[in-house]
Amino acid sequence: MTDERLARALEIFLGCQEAGGDRAATLAAHPDLVDLLVPLFDGDAGAGDDGEAEHATTFGDHRIVREIGCGGAGVVYEAVQRSLGRRVALKVLGEAAGANATQVARLRREALALAQLQHPNIVRVHDVGETGGRHWLAMDLVDGGTLADRIATLRAQGGHRGASLREVVEVVAAIADALEHVHRSGVLHRDVKPSNILLRGDGTPLLSDFGLARSDAAPTVTAVGVIAGTPQYMSPEHLTGGASLTPASDVFSLGATLFEVATLCRAFDGGSTEVVLQQILLQPVPDPRRLQPSLPRDLAAITCRALEKDPARRYHAAGELAADLRAFLDLRPVRARLPSAPRRLWRWLRREPLRAALAAALAVLAVFAVVAAAQLPDLREAAAARAAREYEDALTRGWTLRWSGDRDRCLAEFRRAGALQPHSAEALAHLCFATRAFDGDDAALVVLEHDRAGVDDQQLLQVTSTLLLRMAGRHADAAAGADAAAEPRTATALWLAGTADMIAPGGDAAMARRALERISLAVRLSPAPRLPMVVQWTAAAIVVGDDDALREAHRTLLQLWPEHPQALYHAARALQQLDPARAIELCRRARERGMSEPETRWLELGLWSRIGDDEQIAAAARACLPCTWDDARRSIVLNSLIGHGDVGGAEAAAAEWLQRSPGNVRAQFFLARASADADPARALDVFVDLADRFPDPPVALHALASAQRALGQHAAAVASLRRAIAARSDHGPAHVMLVELLEQQGDADGVLAEWQRWVALFPEDVAAQAGLAIALAKVEPSRLTEALAAALRADELASGSMPEVLDICAELHESLGEVTSAAACRARAATLRAR
Repeated sequence: MTDERLARALEIFLGCQEAGGDRAATLAAHPDLVDLLVPLFDGDAGAGDDGEAEHATTFGDHRIVREIGCGGAGVVYEAVQRSLGRRVALKVLGEAAGANATQVARLRREALALAQLQHPNIVRVHDVGETGGRHWLAMDLVDGGTLADRIATLRAQGGHRGASLREVVEVVAAIADALEHVHRSGVLHRDVKPSNILLRGDGTPLLSDFGLARSDAAPTVTAVGVIAGTPQYMSPEHLTGGASLTPASDVFSLGATLFEVATLCRAFDGGSTEVVLQQILLQPVPDPRRLQPSLPRDLAAITCRALEKDPARRYHAAGELAADLRAFLDLRPVRARLPSAPRRLWRWLRREPLRAALAAALAVLAVFAVVAAAQLPDLREAAAARAAREYEDALTRGWTLRWSGDRDRCLAEFRRAGALQPHSAEALAHLCFATRAFDGDDAALVVLEHDRAGVDDQQLLQVTSTLLLRMAGRHADAAAGADAAAEPRTATALWLAGTADMIAPGGDAAMARRALERISLAVRLSPAPRLPMVVQWTAAAIVVGDDDALREAHRTLLQLWPEHPQALYHAARALQQLDPARAIELCRRARERGMSEPETRWLELGLWSRIGDDEQIAAAARACLPCTWDDARRSIVLNSLIGHGDVGGAEAAAAEWLQRSPGNVRAQFFLARASADADPARALDVFVDLADRFPDPPVALHALASAQRALGQHAAAVASLRRAIAARSDHGPAHVMLVELLEQQGDADGVLAEWQRWVALFPEDVAAQAGLAIALAKVEPSRLTEALAAALRADELASGSMPEVLDICAELHESLGEVTSAAACRARAATLRAR
């Protein structure tokens, strides 16, 4: 029976291929053979795609065929649902978007919205899931492009031709029917636009992209202060706050789409989002017949009614819009009407020109008065909104100029912000901190006392005073002010209080955690968090070591200021331990956009050091050399050059340093270190001379020991290392070299004593526990049990991932006669090495 089924499946498959048949139809006609037909079709598809099927990525039951398109959140693929042999469109969130709870929530919401909607003009959802941390949604594959593509084609052709206008109006009518079904299901789409209307090959339209849809079952997921949707198609009530949105808002969006398909121009367009918003909120809808004089009057009337600014004058339901569009298509009367008063007025003016002049003047004045009175609240609101935007822009420019070091323009921008909002404590606080940066602590405190009269939020100024006093080192005065101040409540006060906590004297882990909590709360309370606030949030998270906060700060910086150099730089700082490679990319982008060279170069050096690439570390260190550094940082750069293979570069840099700063002990030290291999005796003399004068004695003594070791003076080297350890007990390089030298001298007791000392300092160090185990076994065979305990502790600290530690455990088990345990350790070690 199996052979017969296979033969039948092969016959059907070959017949379908020869006849150019449809795969889906073939599978649907032979459900009993799907398990055999699907592999045949998949194998054939792979042969035609250069082996694509063999290497295709899979998401759940879906195999990727090709990429259809991509956007900011992810990629859309053509895929095959393998169990049914069905072609689908697979929307897959990108890795960054997959980590973003908002993007995942929108994808889930889109799936929920589509799952409850069953309509021939709405895209169907088939499956939703997560694979390897990537969230995806499978839905109908639509192969005819979008309505936006159709509009672009018509524009390129020079306008409508033949039946093209009727065809696109039919598309809008069908989508209006679909929206009626959506609204009756309790869902608002909230993002109706041409690019979200897909077209099948036969022209059938499908409404898609319900990522911003809202229903009782799936509430809105948008960022604080961010408008969800595309401004050119949004209703006035959507722009001013979506809490009271009704189906009429989607009708407005579809009306904007109808205007565009009819005229091939957008109803609302401009050089910036601000211009578009002003057009939607304040300006009348343009007459579509001005753009297309041949446009039928009824269609223009339908378009204008759908775009009424007042929802009460608009079509109340999408079904009403659909009915009028179908009446237009059927050449029946429509409900919508264009105002006829202008035409009547024009005829009267031609008939009675003298009498009309005075009447016209009075009418114009009356109309002007009525319109002015009606628009006065809107104009006041627009003026207030414009002033608020100018205030925000002034603060933003002030901080940018402060970072760039432009004193006069920076202070001017903060004073301008204060003039725009004369009672703003926030503007005064920013002015004080900028003054401190350029003119010092005393000048900042003078500005605070001079300008604080009449400011509305005295509590914020008290927090500002506390922070300025702490920055000035006047901690007693700062503490007195902090004790007298009430607990901060506003976003800015919380931010400054958290910053003050960070620099408080004697601050411990609890204080650092409180600082992070205050600044984190400030970010969340702020309707539109400012860049300095999020930068300080990042700094607090770094101090505390809170990985979750660092990830969130990184996402916030890139979401709100994706091209700002400071945002890119601090986003890199947030990732310096979590993802050094990504942090390096952000750091370079920050430098390309104007971030200062020294800071980005310094950060890159630290990032490459974390990755451990010797060539890149040396390159990063060389890039740091032209920058202006203090002695400590320049020492780190030269140390990186020497330690990672560029001894010649380090020698030249140290010589140049010594030439510019004769007698500088650090320059002498690094010049001797760089030339130690070529002239160890000369280097030894320098290190002996510097041992008691170098700012970091353990470092100098370690270098002295290295030179002594190179010259065969092992006893002297051991003595130097013991001096280094006496100066700083946790000096790692001195410990490592001391163990090596003691082993070379055969001083097993000395080695054991050094490992015991190191384990006491670092009981969680894997290498220390392993070294102690080996030393105990060599020196005191009677303490093998104790040695085994140290080895097992090392294995525990390594989470069983180091085969070398398992080898030590196996040998000690064997020495104690525990053959089975020894074999188990060796088996685990072999498994790890095989990986």
